Amino acid sequence: MKPLAQRINDIKPSGIRKYFDVQMKDLISLGAGTIEYDMLDHVHTAAVRFIEEEFIGYTTNAGVLPLREAIADKLDRENGVRYEPSEILVTCGSREAMAAIPLAVLEPGDEAILFDPAYSAFAPLVLLANGKPVLIPTRGEDNWNPDPDEVEKAITPRTKLMFLNSPGNPTGAALSSETTEALAEIAIHHDLYVVSDELYEKVMFDGKKVLSPASLPGMRGRTFTVNGFSKGFGMTGWRVGYVACPHWLIQALTKAQQYASICAPAISQAAALAALTGPTEPFERMMAELDRRRHFIIDAMNEIDGVQATPQDGTFYSFIDCRDYLREKGPAIRAFFKSSGVDELAPYEAEQLTDFLLLCGSVAVTAGTAFGESAEGWVRISGASTMETLEPGLARVQQAMASL
Repeated sequence: MKPLAQRINDIKPSGIRKYFDVQMKDLISLGAGTIEYDMLDHVHTAAVRFIEEEFIGYTTNAGVLPLREAIADKLDRENGVRYEPSEILVTCGSREAMAAIPLAVLEPGDEAILFDPAYSAFAPLVLLANGKPVLIPTRGEDNWNPDPDEVEKAITPRTKLMFLNSPGNPTGAALSSETTEALAEIAIHHDLYVVSDELYEKVMFDGKKVLSPASLPGMRGRTFTVNGFSKGFGMTGWRVGYVACPHWLIQALTKAQQYASICAPAISQAAALAALTGPTEPFERMMAELDRRRHFIIDAMNEIDGVQATPQDGTFYSFIDCRDYLREKGPAIRAFFKSSGVDELAPYEAEQLTDFLLLCGSVAVTAGTAFGESAEGWVRISGASTMETLEPGLARVQQAMASL
């Protein structure tokens, strides 16, 4: 057989999905990205009513007009950016928008700037478009905000695209207004397109808010504002996202969508409209519960010697610093695997720790290095799970890590 495309060989399997297919009795997973909190009864009602009363067929590529109108109102009201409904493309989850953008923007060999650690889909989507991901390290000590000077140094004549994610997966950190403004100035100066992944913008704590790059002077025309309903409304399985940008860019993205999925599911679009225009009280209750889970995770992890855990700005992910713990206990973890007959260890200590927790504690968390080398020594724990899962799961983490 002839070989597969090199672009596929260049892509590594997702580290987020590593434990999804593990068959282990009594396994507790603390890596889920779906909020376990049923807050949107009116969404379910809207979907059922649509099934009973409407024809279930294709919609336009862009999505139904009432949903695009509601999205435009939301962006104007909450983000300070005015778009016409014709400048909004509804997609099968925000991932489809993220996939279409590099296909529309990058020529083979063009470069896209990513900030390490980054959401694990960004670099593969650039590679699939025959582009080149350029990773710029960030540090937990800086709340994972990039240094604008380092960004300037990384730009070449082939740089064409920059990915922003605030608050970010996996870190939960939000870009400061000063950082966002500095990156916007760089984008304007070097004539770059910007992808602003704002999927978690509604999941912010302690009164914090994020700044949409498209709202800044000179940025609306070069920014792809990407959002959706999976995280802020707990609607992962409905698969509805959207991207907002000027008409000529929407036309380019629509070409990519037409040959990939045709349109987002009609039923899901009806559900998304209900979520966006419905009551806010269920969302407020959900946020209170996510905040409770966030502090429970942080408090539990801080009870482990050598672990530093700080409440994140947003998202339901807690990013835990285990570097001091691994400096002391890393040799013991490797000795455990050697005594168990394991010859080939994971390349990073963070992955060795998560493998140890899986084997010794029957609990799955995600290694920071699933998102980039800058997160060596960190692990991600999801607060999307209920307290009935978090309590025994974190008890297993504590017990396993204390056993060394």
